[in-house]
Amino acid sequence: EWNKEYGKELPIHSDAYANKFLQSVQDGFGWTWNRHVKERDSVLGQMAASVGGQIISLDRPENAVDFLDYRKYIDADGHHLSLEGHKDIARRVASIVNTVGIHPNPRLGSWDDAGHDVCISWFNTGECPLKFQGKGVEMDNWFTGKYGLTFPFPTGGDIFFANPINRPMDLYINFMANGPLPSYYPLTEII
Repeated sequence: EWNKEYGKELPIHSDAYANKFLQSVQDGFGWTWNRHVKERDSVLGQMAASVGGQIISLDRPENAVDFLDYRKYIDADGHHLSLEGHKDIARRVASIVNTVGIHPNPRLGSWDDAGHDVCISWFNTGECPLKFQGKGVEMDNWFTGKYGLTFPFPTGGDIFFANPINRPMDLYINFMANGPLPSYYPLTEII
């Protein structure tokens, strides 16, 4: 977003972009990582550890101002992985598989031992079996074959679901976000 808002939008892999970025540092632009990254990484690590999993991430420099050497891992759109980024992740996955191995008969089935897991996604179909409400809340086909429930600002809306068993269960929710602010998406509060 910074690239669009401050002068002419330049290709992220170009020398002109690097010069523009370095000039912004000299001009005192305060580059920092999103303050929630460490918290997110901690939560993801706990989630993975709870099921014996591991999180694989691209390396990033400690200081955001040192990111230019890491652009090779990011696609020209500035959001997705480049071919080199995919190769790096593949190498990391292969390293884990070589260390841990692959179970000859991996368990296919429920996420929990009792068989009481539920997974609901409307991302690819646009079909949401859950009740949702709120003035202006609607299913949005925001990209060909990609759907999301949109909630108007500032009124928001609600999604309702019932726990199918009589004990507490973990709940994981995906929502669209990018940052730091300003963002394409509003702040999200989940209560």
